[in-house]
Amino acid sequence: MLVNRHYEIVSREETIKTEAGAFDNCLHIKITETIPNFESDNKEHQVVFEFLDGSEHWYCENIGLVKSIKSFPNDRDFVQYTRELKTYDVSPSGTEKYRYFPLEKGNKWEYIIFDENGTPYSNKYTYRDCYEVDTITDKYTFIANSGFVFEK
Repeated sequence: MLVNRHYEIVSREETIKTEAGAFDNCLHIKITETIPNFESDNKEHQVVFEFLDGSEHWYCENIGLVKSIKSFPNDRDFVQYTRELKTYDVSPSGTEKYRYFPLEKGNKWEYIIFDENGTPYSNKYTYRDCYEVDTITDKYTFIANSGFVFEK
């Protein structure tokens, strides 16, 4: 089923504070998803509609993603979660193309995840959400994710 994604640049000048520090001049992007010609009585549309999400992302030059909020407005059981940068070890890519997401081998990011009430998942779970640029080829960049969850 076709789902449309709409990208809107909200700002290029926001300051975001996370455990990793304060980041100035962040690029703020808002993404919304819709089903073209949505029919409320169409069962396939109803199933997909429940999982449509809206999200907002903040990127800092030469650092990458510093914050994101993912919302599921049509899902009765899950409202939203927030991801904020906890630590990073990043070398800038040096290219305009990758200034907001530096894809140099060995770059690392770790995030803290919060539920819809602003409570860190780490209060309930042993949780890590880590990313590392692992392999770069002429056509692809592979990012390893070592995220995991264990109930305490």
